Amino acid sequence: MGEAIDGAAAGGPAAELEAFAAAFLTLALTDGYEHRLMIRSGDVLPAQERRGVGLRWAILRELVEERLVGAAPALADRPAAAKALVMGLLSALSGAALWDQPGGEAEARDLAAVLVGAALMAAEGPPAIHAKLL
Repeated sequence: MGEAIDGAAAGGPAAELEAFAAAFLTLALTDGYEHRLMIRSGDVLPAQERRGVGLRWAILRELVEERLVGAAPALADRPAAAKALVMGLLSALSGAALWDQPGGEAEARDLAAVLVGAALMAAEGPPAIHAKLL
């Protein structure tokens, strides 16, 4: 997973974020680790295991937020918006196990590109979204 992100570093934070999302989906969905995606799995575990799930999600949030804010610098002054977009993106990635089973690495990359693109478009704000949709 780290290799994919490192390889995308030359493309900037947006490319890194997309590479991270694709690697995350590929690992979880094509390599049989769907349980890692379940955002609510921490709710059904014993307290000790919930802490571990919480720590992993905190690390993921930090990684994603760093790259998202790097790709959309206006979010640096809007921490609540950044947090909402990060959690939305992670939730969408997590939900992929429930609503889709990508057919391999190429399809995981396509899904990651759509989800990251939507988050970046939302980070630009409503005028940019409307202009792209119209």
